[in-house]
Amino acid sequence: CKSGEILVGRELMLQLDILLDHFANPDIRIDFTEALKRIKFIETQCKHFEAPFAGKPFILMLWQKAFIEAIYIFHIYDPEEDDWVRKHQEVLLMVARKNGKTPLVSALCLAEFFCGDTGTKILCSSNDYAQADLAFQAINAMREQSPALEKVTRKNIRGIYFGNPKHPKKTGKFSFANKGNVTKISARTKAQEGKNIRVGMADEVHEMADDSAIMPIRQALSTQRNPLYIEITTEGFITDGYLDNRLKEA
Repeated sequence: CKSGEILVGRELMLQLDILLDHFANPDIRIDFTEALKRIKFIETQCKHFEAPFAGKPFILMLWQKAFIEAIYIFHIYDPEEDDWVRKHQEVLLMVARKNGKTPLVSALCLAEFFCGDTGTKILCSSNDYAQADLAFQAINAMREQSPALEKVTRKNIRGIYFGNPKHPKKTGKFSFANKGNVTKISARTKAQEGKNIRVGMADEVHEMADDSAIMPIRQALSTQRNPLYIEITTEGFITDGYLDNRLKEA
C-alpha cells in the first residue's frame, strides 16, 4: 500500500499508519497466535453458501487476513485484570456493497464460537430482524456445511448451541456443558438489556441516526475480559448520524 502497488483510500491509509506505529510501540505486545488460529479455522472449516461460490472453501483474501490480524495481534497490559488483553475490542468495518462483509464477519463469529473461551455468547443484530437474520443464517450455513462442526452443535428457533443430542452425557468444550450460543436480535426491539455476551455484531449501522439502538449491545459486552464488538457498514446518507461520529472517532 505504501509503495502504491495496492491502491487504497485516505481513511484506510490513516488506519494503516496507526497499525504500523503499534509495531514500534514498546507498550504493545505482538502475538499472532489467536489470529492465525482463526484464519486457519475459517479456511479449513468454513465454506461459502451462496452462488457462484457455494460449497467452495472460504479462502481469505489479503485484506481479509489483515483485518483479522489487526483485531487479534495487538495486546496491551490491563492493570485491573493484571494481564494482557486485546487492544482492539471495538471494530468498524466499512466496505462498499457486495464485497463480502457479512460472510467474512459471520465466519469470524463462527471461528470465535469454536476457538474462543468456553461459554462464549455471540449476538447478531441489525436495524431490523430480517437483516440480523442474514448474519445468523450465514453463520448457520457455514456450520451445517462442515461435518465436524455440525456434529458437535445443534440449532433451534432461538439460536445455535453446543452439544450433540445423540451424546447428551459427553463432556468437554463441544458438549452440552458449554453454554455458549449464537443468537440474533433486532436492534430496534431494545431487548438487549440483561444480556451478557462476548461477541456482538451490528450490521447496517449507516442507517442509524444515533446510538440508542447500539448502546445496549455495547453495554452487554462491558463485563467481559476480552469482548469483541464489530460494526459492519457501507457509506450512508444520514448526515451527522451514528456512522459519521464513529468515523471521526476511528
